[in-house]
Order: sequence, then structure tokens, then C-alpha cells
Amino acid sequence: MEYTQKKQFPMTVIAHRGYHKEVPENTLEAFSRAIKLGADYIELDVRKSKDGHLVISHDSGLERSANIEKSIRELTLNELQKIDVGEGQKIPTLKEVLNLCKGRIGVHVEIKEVGLCEQVANLVVEQSMKKDVIFSSFKHEEMLKIKEYLPDVPTAIVCPAEKYENSAIEEMYDAIIYKADLFKVQGIHMNILSTEGNIVKLAHEKGLWLNTYNVDSFILWEACQEMCVDGVFTNDAKGMIEFFQG
Repeated sequence: MEYTQKKQFPMTVIAHRGYHKEVPENTLEAFSRAIKLGADYIELDVRKSKDGHLVISHDSGLERSANIEKSIRELTLNELQKIDVGEGQKIPTLKEVLNLCKGRIGVHVEIKEVGLCEQVANLVVEQSMKKDVIFSSFKHEEMLKIKEYLPDVPTAIVCPAEKYENSAIEEMYDAIIYKADLFKVQGIHMNILSTEGNIVKLAHEKGLWLNTYNVDSFILWEACQEMCVDGVFTNDAKGMIEFFQG
């Protein structure tokens, strides 16, 4: 099966943690704003609460978002949803976000922890959203696990944000393509610092898409377009859409 991303612009516009230039990231309001802007996808980060609920948070702890020295895993869902993460926003559950997005926008789901795949997959099936989600993770083995439950849903490996010496670039590219094959994914997510035209071309030759993160300026959007990047994770979905609309 050939997998393609939803795309209404030359590159897929993926609102990284929602559109959060004016509201807290990874909240229902940030995701709602991305929908209103007309982005192709939102991106979010999934973790588990103390009592086993799937919740949305990039960080494992709450220091940055709420100035609280506790981790997500230490608190129950009820405790987490009493916390104000800014502007009156709360930490949402994955179910709440899928309900918000269903039929309105695609969802890039990043698996942040080991052991979430079965529960996440069951929720996606329950919400009838198999055609609207893409999974990714820095924990590449989790992409094999998600395929056990959702064999027809596209997946991607996320590559660390590293800069390589010229002498190591070719070796790095070969390793990335090898991992994509090993973990049976359809896409590669690379930091913009590591992305250049040759890896995009190589990925396409292997039938893979390649998305970059996080790209937030006109100059870099233009560079990505010239490299034939498939999609961009951006903290400024509004600016990126305006870039394409001229």
C-alpha cells in the first residue's frame, strides 16, 4: 500500500503542538486554532497519567508548562486536569483531542513512552480515525508495535536533532534509510539542521516521505520547498500558510 499525507499546499503543513503562538502548546485551544487556520495536521505528544489515562504533554514533567515539580506519571488524570498550564488551559486527554479533530484535521501522534501502543491504537479505532492519523516516535521500536494493532496506519521514525560533519553525512543517511526499512515505516522525520536535498531524494527513491522539524521562517520554508521536502512541522502554521498563499 502506498501512503500519502493530506496536502493542500506544496508541502504538508503540520502545526507542531497546535498553533501556540498566543496560547499554550498541546492544548485544546492550540489545536482548535490550527484547525481554524486550515493546517493539514496537528502534531501532539502522548504520555500516560498515574492512573493509566492517555494525556497530551511534550515534557515528562510539569516544570516548564506549569512551574510544578511533578511528572505526568506521578499524577492522576483528575489531578492533572486541575492544573492551569496557562491562559486557563488544561492538559487534554488524547480522546478529547481526537474528538475535536475528527473530520476536521489530520493528527500526527508522537509516542513519547514505551507501552502506550495498544491503548492508543484501541482509542483510534474507537474514534474511527484510522485514516486520519500518522504515528511517529524517537523510540523506533514502538513503530513496530503500533503496526501490530494498526497494520494499515502510516508510521515514521523521528531522527535526533544533530548536525553532522560532511564526512559523516553519507553514513548517517544510509543508517536512516536502514532504520526506516528495519522498523517498517513509511516516513522519516528529520530536524531541519540535518536535512538537505540528497537525503530527501534518497528517501523518495525508497518510497518514503520526509518531513522536517521545526521550521518557522520564510527562508527555511522556501529552502524545504526547493529540496522537495514533503511536509513541515512548524510552530507558525499561520505564517507558513500565508507563505504559500502569497
